[in-house]
Amino acid sequence: MSAEEYDLVVIGSGPGVEGAAMKAAKSGLRVAALNGINRVA
Repeated sequence: MSAEEYDLVVIGSGPGVEGAAMKAAKSGLRVAALNGINRVA
């Protein structure tokens, strides 16, 4: 397993989160976006 380095890690996928991630990426930051839903029914 290799390690990655990011300047910003965003969690979720709402419009505010996506906008912040895009703005950071366009500013030259390395961005990781995490989104996952685990449900037990």
